[in-house]
Parts: sequence; structure tokens; C-alpha cells
Amino acid sequence: MSIPMIDCPFCRNEVPAGAPRCKDCFNDLSEHKPVRVKGLLVGVILLALVFGAAGMWSWRHHYNHGQLGNAVVDKDESRIVLVYTSTMSRPSTRQLAFDEISGVELVARDFVLAGSMWEVFLVTTTSERILMKLSTKKSLESYAASIAQQLNKQLTIVNKIRGGTDFFGEGKG
Repeated sequence: MSIPMIDCPFCRNEVPAGAPRCKDCFNDLSEHKPVRVKGLLVGVILLALVFGAAGMWSWRHHYNHGQLGNAVVDKDESRIVLVYTSTMSRPSTRQLAFDEISGVELVARDFVLAGSMWEVFLVTTTSERILMKLSTKKSLESYAASIAQQLNKQLTIVNKIRGGTDFFGEGKG
């Protein structure tokens, strides 16, 4: 019967399991506990799977409703028509009368991994917020102002970037 062997953690030569010292480098092996890389690797993989599943659920929950492909302001009918497209569902439309809309919001916020994000929402009289457009670019201010002007509604700017200072990074005069 052969004696089980382990690698010395200091010189990587084989020594008998349970030996008090390495026969080559003479380092003390009695206090050194072997690192269980296999268990650590399984833990990291499970953690990655949990975060991946949570991320996919969040993405599916947020974007499966479809993304706004186009918005048409119909002044003759006093309504806005929203056309939604998605890779996961069929295209759909939604129509809102001007009197169902209480205002337009431009929201700026910081995300840890994504950086700054600008979003334009229609706010209905029932306090529903309908995402119209989002971008990592600062150019949405003119888009939001144009929508608010066409609907004859108030534009509200909500700043959540850098504690609410300098909305577009411009110095205060």
C-alpha cells in the first residue's frame, strides 16, 4: 500500500501526508493548513451564477415590456402615440391624450458601472412614469424640452448626479 503524498506549500516537492517537516526544505508543515481551492472555486462560481441570474431577471423585468421605438405627437387629435419594439415580444402601441399627461421629467443619475444616465419620462395624471428615452449622452435636455413644449406641459429636471450639483458639468457663475 502506498503512502498518500502532498505537495510542500513552500518548495512544491512531494512529502508524505502528515509529515511534520518537508524532507527537502525543512519547513514546518504542522501549522500549515492546505488551502481548499476546489471549495473556493465552487463558491465563486455559485456566487457568479446567483448575481448573473439576478441581473438577467432584472434586465428581463425592466426591458421585456419593450423599448420605446418612436413617439409621435399628434396635435390635431391632442394625443401622443408611443410605439414599442422588443426582441422578446411583438411591437405594440400606446396612446395618451394630452389631458392624461401631467408633465415631462428629465432625470439624470449616476450608476456605479454604467456611469451617468439621462432619462426622459412622461408623467401621467395617475403618477405613472412612462420612459420615453434614455441615453448616456447629455443631449436629452433639448429632446425633453421639445416634448414638453409640444404637449404644452411643465418640464421638471431631477438631478441625481454628484449630489445634485452642476447638472451638465458646467461651472456655476
